[in-house]
Amino acid sequence: MRRPYKIPIIVLLVAVGAFLLVKGLMYFRVKSMMDDFVQQASDSAEVTYSGISTELTGGASVEGIKIRPLPLEQLVEIHRVHFTTDDPLALIT
Repeated sequence: MRRPYKIPIIVLLVAVGAFLLVKGLMYFRVKSMMDDFVQQASDSAEVTYSGISTELTGGASVEGIKIRPLPLEQLVEIHRVHFTTDDPLALIT
């Protein structure tokens, strides 16, 4: 006899896997861009950030940004930078 609950479970697992894959790719893309920015700025400033969040609608946020220009002791703190795109796939490719 066939088990009727097998197909919904498989569909659910595929959907969850696809969701996690897309979110992971978006996170990795934004993190790579931020790490590149930190590296490029390293000659003139110390830049750190505390977190990244992404949205399936094409938005991303970088939180807890701290910038300290190297010749100065003053620190610039930015709570959050949020950006959006009309094409959610732009954060994946």
